[in-house]
Amino acid sequence: MKTKIQVIDADYTINGDTPEIQLYGKTQKGENILAVDTNFRPYFYATPVNDLEELREAIEKEEFTDDNGEKLEVTKIEEVEKFDGHEEVEALKVYTTVPPNVPKPANAENTIYHSTKDT
Repeated sequence: MKTKIQVIDADYTINGDTPEIQLYGKTQKGENILAVDTNFRPYFYATPVNDLEELREAIEKEEFTDDNGEKLEVTKIEEVEKFDGHEEVEALKVYTTVPPNVPKPANAENTIYHSTKDT
């Protein structure tokens, strides 16, 4: 069933190892509604200093861990084009398992791999 809603708030929960995005809203008739998306996978973007393939290999080899030493899994990496200001740049979209795991690899990526354009 399709219906248009005005999203009022968004949140997520973890069901097993699967994130569920929850969108709270109101229909055009004023009814409260909760839409749940179980297809979303958390991700962050990584941009290379020089070579995109070199960056991919570095991320694939890196073993990310959380504060308790548990491994944070990178589940998928895909090449994308994004904009840095008005300039189109190649980047990697790096997927992980659940939303709380995104900041750790993203922060590690920023300190290890991420770079702005050489000036």
